[in-house]
Amino acid sequence: MIVLTRSFYLLCVGLSVILTLPQVRAWLFLQGLRWLMIGLFSFVLAVTLMPPMIWLSHRFRILDRPHGRKQHGKPTPLLGGVALFLAVLIPLLLNFILTEKLVVFLSAASGLLLVSLFDDCRPLPALPKLMVQLACAAAVVLSGVVIKLLPVDLPMLAPIWQWSFHFGNVVLTFVWIVGIINAINFLDGMDGLGAGLGALISFLVGVVSFQNAQPLLGWICIGMMGACLGFLPFNFRLRREAAIFLGDTGSTFIGFTLAYIAIEGNWSNDRPWVALIAPLLVFGIPIYDMTHITVMRIASGSVRTIGEWLSYAGRDHIHHRFEALLGSKKKSVLFILLLNACLGVNAVLLRGTTLVESLLLWFQFLGFLVIVTILEHAGNQLGKKGERRAGGSVEEVS
Repeated sequence: MIVLTRSFYLLCVGLSVILTLPQVRAWLFLQGLRWLMIGLFSFVLAVTLMPPMIWLSHRFRILDRPHGRKQHGKPTPLLGGVALFLAVLIPLLLNFILTEKLVVFLSAASGLLLVSLFDDCRPLPALPKLMVQLACAAAVVLSGVVIKLLPVDLPMLAPIWQWSFHFGNVVLTFVWIVGIINAINFLDGMDGLGAGLGALISFLVGVVSFQNAQPLLGWICIGMMGACLGFLPFNFRLRREAAIFLGDTGSTFIGFTLAYIAIEGNWSNDRPWVALIAPLLVFGIPIYDMTHITVMRIASGSVRTIGEWLSYAGRDHIHHRFEALLGSKKKSVLFILLLNACLGVNAVLLRGTTLVESLLLWFQFLGFLVIVTILEHAGNQLGKKGERRAGGSVEEVS
């Protein structure tokens, strides 16, 4: 929503150059400001890279053209995700923030980026995209990044149960990574929503990371947050349409990164209920939307296979229904971000609660979802009435 001016852009370009200087980075490190350096560098680098990506998109005709459910007014560049990826990657590399797990993650993210970029240029069938997502999840799992929901180190467990619980954790990790990738991709249907959720969730996980003495993970979160915020001035514009979209390149990268940092985050050492509930709160809106539309589409017979589920494009998502209810795409996006922020704050507070207090917050969350569902269905009814009126007007004219 920042109004971009030439002077602001030149300032970002200048800061991008300054922050690459080893002397500047070393001084910031000594001041204990590495987090600020990474966040600022990611932000200004994202801003700096967007205009070249817009030019490249037009040059090579990598554009999202209006048709059917895509109601933007003109062909729009699709390379925003490439700039966002570079804005996360370069600050991390220049700050020597590399571990074996992170190298595997970045390698998998690069592979996902290339396939998604090809998909933005020439749409791929659902199955190859799913296989690539599963391969990325497998790479992360093999590096040792696994959900630890089921206990595998209890001394009284027989080896067969330890193996079974470990296998269950691996399956949950696959489901989580593929699910969050597609949940963010599904929600990237309005200007500012995908990147806004990326910035918000990265911030929340980053807060928890620094509280738990996980600075490396916190720096990754800050890098993602800065890159998403740097993208938003070109995508979420108050009086104009977006100048560039994330594309599948950006939405899948954001989803993959968010899924990764959530698994790596140390939500709680001694309270398993917090480790279970807190991530569900932070990712409340994406999980809710994906679950809701999946159930509704299966119940209505709209989708019957995983391929249909991945490729189905409908206007039944939470942002479409809130648009019908609130009368504006911008209001819908801001309202959804506010909802997720409220849930995320509860997740941060949850870490200092007792079991009873945690259960109360969980019931509050469930009540929250009931209210959202009621509002959603009210918006859906308004949307259907609007479509019927529009259809009636067309018939009268003809």
